[in-house]
Amino acid sequence: MQIGKELKKLRLELRLSQTEMVGDILTKSYYSKIERGLHEINAKDLIEILERNRVNISDFFQGIESKGKSKKYLEQLRNAYYEQNLSKIVEIRKICATDYQYRNVYAHALLLENFFKKNKLSCKEEAMIKKLILNIDEWGEDNLRLFAMAISLFDESEIEYELNMILRKYKEIDKASRKIQEILGGIMVNYLNIMFLKHDRNFEMISKLRNFLYKLPVEPRTIFCKVMADYYGYLFNEEKLEAKKILDFFERHGMESITTYIAF
Repeated sequence: MQIGKELKKLRLELRLSQTEMVGDILTKSYYSKIERGLHEINAKDLIEILERNRVNISDFFQGIESKGKSKKYLEQLRNAYYEQNLSKIVEIRKICATDYQYRNVYAHALLLENFFKKNKLSCKEEAMIKKLILNIDEWGEDNLRLFAMAISLFDESEIEYELNMILRKYKEIDKASRKIQEILGGIMVNYLNIMFLKHDRNFEMISKLRNFLYKLPVEPRTIFCKVMADYYGYLFNEEKLEAKKILDFFERHGMESITTYIAF
């Protein structure tokens, strides 16, 4: 329920407890269930809560509407990536460049554009994206995707701190949603690639990441991540002949666009 999520986000921004947020309008127990999407909130109570906290009602609903547009733009960006449609990526980046409410979409588009153009982000752009990620309160699908794309912008200590948090949070990865599983698998594969390119031989972290990938459910959508766990195992153990067999398999099956960016 989008309104509950938006109320929680607003409350955290205002640095209020649930009791402070609602006063005597609702019980803390009932309001807590609204934030968690277990109960609906009627229009009268919602307006009273917003007025109590001096929040413009129109701005609140405009924020919800912008979330819907953000989802649409992010879906278009994902399609453009798979279709290698750079012009669409640039179009969305330009649309979102000057509107703060689409900053997450803008960051996605900027990273994708520079990826395809093989350009380096400016210091200002890097700082903006890092700040956006480090200020994230809730790691939903879109924010995890952004982190997966921007992971190379962070230093090792920052990345490993976040990854250890993720590994603890998703210890039982088989219980996470399919999309979360896919995104987290991408993050782990991406960082293994970065570690190899940077000659980082932190074998404890390498083992954690590979074990995480092996714990993903055995399904067609996760097979790539599991194969990549084997691939980086071969690379870090200097078994390049075995690693090359995996790359050759990908190329024989028309996956050259992927193998171009895999370390060897």
